[in-house]
Amino acid sequence: MTTTPPQPWTLDEVRAAIGALNGPRTSVVFTIDGDEATGRWKFDDAEWAPRLEAAHGASRNFSYVVRLSAEKSSFRWFEQDSGLNNGRFRLYRGYSRGFSINLFTIIVALVRRMARSTEAADAVVVYSRDQVSAPILDVLSRAGWKNRGVTI
Repeated sequence: MTTTPPQPWTLDEVRAAIGALNGPRTSVVFTIDGDEATGRWKFDDAEWAPRLEAAHGASRNFSYVVRLSAEKSSFRWFEQDSGLNNGRFRLYRGYSRGFSINLFTIIVALVRRMARSTEAADAVVVYSRDQVSAPILDVLSRAGWKNRGVTI
C-alpha cells in the first residue's frame, strides 16, 4: 500500500503563513516582497527597540532573506549583517587565538574571584539569529518546500 506524499503548499499559501508570523509579542518582523521573504529585528517598533538595544545578540543591520522558487517548491536563503560593531570583522583585523598558561596568573585570578563579593545581577536577555530564521524555516518545512541551501 503506497501513499502519495502531500502536495507542497502554493506560493500564496506560503506567503500567507509567513505573513501570519508577525505579531506584537514577537521581536522579529517578517516582510514579503515578490518572491523574497525577509526577517529582521523590530528596531523600528517603539515597544521593541529599547529591549533590543539593551539585549545582546540583536543587530540593527541583520536580515535573513529567503528567495522562494514556486516552480520547484524550493527556496534558498542568506543572512546579511554589516556594521562596525559586528564580531565577524575581528578576524580581518588580525586577531590572535593563541594562549599561554601562566600558573601564577591563574592562582591570582582564583584568589581574586574567591575574595569578590557576590551580587545579584539583572538577567541579561540574549537574542540569537535562530530566532529570526527558525520561524520561516519551520513554515517552509511544514509547507513541503525543499531547502536548496545558501544563495550567493
